[in-house]
Amino acid sequence: MKQKPILLFLPTPPPYAGPEVASDLLLRALAKLEGVEVVHVRSNVRQDNRAKGNFNFSGIVSFARVYGRLLGAIIRHRPSALCFLLSSNRVGFIRDSTVIFTGWLFRCRVTGHYRGAHFDKFYRLSSPTLKWFVRTVLKMVDGIIVQAAALRNMFAGLFPLDGIAVLPNGLDFDGWNLPTRIQSERVRLLFVGHLTFAKGFYDLIVAYDELRARHPQIELWFAGEFMDNERQKFRVAELLDGDDQKYFFDHVTEISDRIKSFMDNEQAHDAKYLGRIAGDEKRSVFESADIFVLPSYTEGFSMAVLEAMGYGLPIVATKVGALPEVLQDGVHGFLVDRRDPKALADRLEKLIQSPSLRKQIGDSNAAHARASYDINLVGRQLLRILSGKQEDAAKIITCSST
Repeated sequence: MKQKPILLFLPTPPPYAGPEVASDLLLRALAKLEGVEVVHVRSNVRQDNRAKGNFNFSGIVSFARVYGRLLGAIIRHRPSALCFLLSSNRVGFIRDSTVIFTGWLFRCRVTGHYRGAHFDKFYRLSSPTLKWFVRTVLKMVDGIIVQAAALRNMFAGLFPLDGIAVLPNGLDFDGWNLPTRIQSERVRLLFVGHLTFAKGFYDLIVAYDELRARHPQIELWFAGEFMDNERQKFRVAELLDGDDQKYFFDHVTEISDRIKSFMDNEQAHDAKYLGRIAGDEKRSVFESADIFVLPSYTEGFSMAVLEAMGYGLPIVATKVGALPEVLQDGVHGFLVDRRDPKALADRLEKLIQSPSLRKQIGDSNAAHARASYDINLVGRQLLRILSGKQEDAAKIITCSST
């Protein structure tokens, strides 16, 4: 009897953000294999990061089109399992509920892959009616995937913790060669992510300007999208907790103005804005950097951090999300508390002052990334989670369209 396929309802680029890039890497890894049939339906509702989270008529039409492709694939292929990215906002979760109900109706094993770190906050701040809806919908889910063991507790009281699997991000290291970094007095810091308070960009420029007064040989390259309209500011605030959110709202004008001023006067700060980077340009940027920094307030498992490890960079990041499980403080770089620019500057200074420490940590990161986060290993682990048994291979059928 022919084995039923597994259906992956996942986004792929564009737009270029962590979930899309990670899903694309997984699909490419699975496409190299044979034996188990995997059907992919592209789940993108938006083609632009700035449009994500907006509720409007075009979004409804776009989701209806995407849902039609999903329903058609389920009817045509009758998959045994359905995996999708689980959302933690009202509009996204309501949309997810239609996917969950459809999978449940067709007797698929339904697995929600959650790539964030604040589902518990979403639930806590929801109305009583929405809380009831979330609990009811999650009863139709067979499994949940998170990106670190510490993130399982987000679903405490909502889903059995023994039904929550851990799946890290992965990278395809085929063809990757570690760059030979020529030591020079110039030390280049690199930041990749949305240029927002929640990603720690404001704290970084505060720390960086302090460091430049003592170390004029440093420079900062930064890549990502600057989100500055009112709706985008609200989306930033949604990611923050307690005192961090209050601080953001109390200083939102100052924060936005300082980020914008820094970007407008980048040359005066010995900085360079790269915009959005991908492909060969991204590879070149990582290879030319000396230190990677991401002082984010909220993360699941940052793809940018994993890429930095793969390119042999020492890392300074915050103790959020999966990062404390991925990065051992003092071995793979340094971990600091969020909203602490002084500690951030101190740890960066240790690396700025010691080329040998940068190389030691960078070499450790490159080896760790290849041993633990190879996308081929991650892909096989995903199949084990979805099917309940180890699979040596997979065949990909793409049912997506842009």
